[in-house]
Amino acid sequence: LAGRIGASLSDDNNTSWGITGDISFQFDGASVFGSVVYERIKDLLPSNSKMDLLGFVAQASTYITNQTEAYVRWETGQPDGPSNSATDMQLVTVGFNHYIDGQDIKISADIGFDFGELTQFMANDQTGWQYDSHRRDQAVFRSQLQVSF
Repeated sequence: LAGRIGASLSDDNNTSWGITGDISFQFDGASVFGSVVYERIKDLLPSNSKMDLLGFVAQASTYITNQTEAYVRWETGQPDGPSNSATDMQLVTVGFNHYIDGQDIKISADIGFDFGELTQFMANDQTGWQYDSHRRDQAVFRSQLQVSF
């Protein structure tokens, strides 16, 4: 059992603050993880004096061989700001990690589906989820080779 609660504050006229919490459980060859994120942002837009963001993540994984781990993850989040940003994001991702040399070399791949709408506040180009005002229901495939030394 592991858990963490953290908070961040900004000195820019108290423009934002946030709190996160997560918990994880390890079992014999399996794990579950959950987290919650809350953030208050002030004076982000001229038309909006504040915005609250709330997000949740839940993930479960299990080893299907001695070197291959499969996982499924659900993510959701929603700002309560202006109407052009206050839509609900719902992501479901399934994937695997194949460990070639323990944690030092691994191959990862996953495919994710968005069943909500990704607004400009919830999109994240670094993870593949992009803002598109005319489309719903995105799918993203990602893969990587990770080498640690």
